[in-house]
Amino acid sequence: MKKSIIVILMVLFSTMIFSQEEKKPEFRKAFFGMTQAEVKKLESDKLVHETKELLFYEDSLFGINCNVGYFFMKDKFAKGGYYFSGPRNPHSNKTDFVRDYENIKAKVVEKYGKPKADKTIWKNDLYKDDPSEWGMAVSVGHLVKYCTWERPEVVMSLEIFGDNYKINLKLDYMHPDFDKMKEAADKEKEEEKF
Repeated sequence: MKKSIIVILMVLFSTMIFSQEEKKPEFRKAFFGMTQAEVKKLESDKLVHETKELLFYEDSLFGINCNVGYFFMKDKFAKGGYYFSGPRNPHSNKTDFVRDYENIKAKVVEKYGKPKADKTIWKNDLYKDDPSEWGMAVSVGHLVKYCTWERPEVVMSLEIFGDNYKINLKLDYMHPDFDKMKEAADKEKEEEKF
C-alpha cells in the first residue's frame, strides 16, 4: 500500500513538472516588464540608438535588413518591433516593399496562424488596377495594409503605410495592455506640465 502511494505521488509529481511549459519570451529573448539594462544584456546585435524610452539595434528578419526597436514605459519593456523601411532596406522600386509585406505576412502566418484582422484599405483607387504601382500607392497614402494577431501574452501587428513618398513597413509586438499603459503614461506627462 505504501509503495503504491509513493508510485502514484511520483507519477503525479513528474506529470506536474513536465506539463508546465517554460514561458517563452514575448519579443526576441525579452519579456514584457524587463528593464532597459536587462534587455541590453540579452541583445548581441549592434546598438545604434538609445534614449531613456527606447533602444534600437540593427539586424535582419526573414532575410530582410531592419532595425529592431524596444520601447519602454517607466523603464519597463512594453513594445518591440522590426522596422523594415529606411536606409537599412532601400528599394529603388517601391513595390518591393509591398512584396516584403506579403513575404513577412506569410512567415508570421506560418508561425502564428491566420491573423485576427487582415485589411487592405484603398483611400484612393488611382493605382488599384496596376499592381506594379502599389508601392507608389502606399507611398502617397492611397493604400494601407495591415494584419493583427492576438495572443494572451502579446498582440502583434504588421503594417505597411506611407505618406509624402515615404513608406513605413513594421512588425510590432505589444504588451496586451499597451494602449492603456501608453494612455496612463501620456496622462502622467500632461499632469507633470502643471
